[in-house]
Amino acid sequence: MKQINDQIERELSSENTTLIKRYDREMVSQSMATATRQKHLRTLLTLSRLLNKNWEDVTKDDIDELVFKVMDQFSDENGQETHYSYDHKKILKIIFRWYPRVLYTGTYSYLGGIMLAIPKQCAVMGFFSESYPLSATTVWI
Repeated sequence: MKQINDQIERELSSENTTLIKRYDREMVSQSMATATRQKHLRTLLTLSRLLNKNWEDVTKDDIDELVFKVMDQFSDENGQETHYSYDHKKILKIIFRWYPRVLYTGTYSYLGGIMLAIPKQCAVMGFFSESYPLSATTVWI
């Protein structure tokens, strides 16, 4: 955990660092496993790099652009969802639910445009879990 925390402090603004530390404290209070916390923090670091601005200052257009960048950089060669792109979009939604101030309106209005699709390799293999419902190949959260 020290390595990812040091990396966050080195690479991000003090505002984003403070926000991510608050989120980490919330994960600890929710009894999340260390591996889960590391996954969330690493993903938030990647999202923050792509966003390239403070989370408090984001707009809906910024989020749309961020989702575009995630899919552009992390989807497979056919533009299909991968586990990596899915996880980034999922954690993006989680951070917005946790930090409603970013949403300004107090609603989840920014979240409607973030669509999570089952990664192709899971659909082909017939693998599903609670993260990937059997009822649909696309998950709207």
